[in-house]
Amino acid sequence: DGTDNLLQVVVWTHHREWGLTSNTGSILALAIPNYCKLLMKGLPEHDKILEETILQDENCLVVVLWPDQSKRKEGNNKDENE
Repeated sequence: DGTDNLLQVVVWTHHREWGLTSNTGSILALAIPNYCKLLMKGLPEHDKILEETILQDENCLVVVLWPDQSKRKEGNNKDENE
């Protein structure tokens, strides 16, 4: 049916962002639910999907989007690796 060649989007999001309406990845998943998968950083089964499937696919283009530190609200400067 030709859908195999359509863009598929995987969003790997921080656990603190999971489900927040301000999380653009959540909005993307709502906008294109058939073509977008949300994965949570730190959830073992999601990390496994990312590491063993997505990152091993030579046809996969990985793009990292990170918020501009200058745009962050004051008092919200906790370590992003938590």
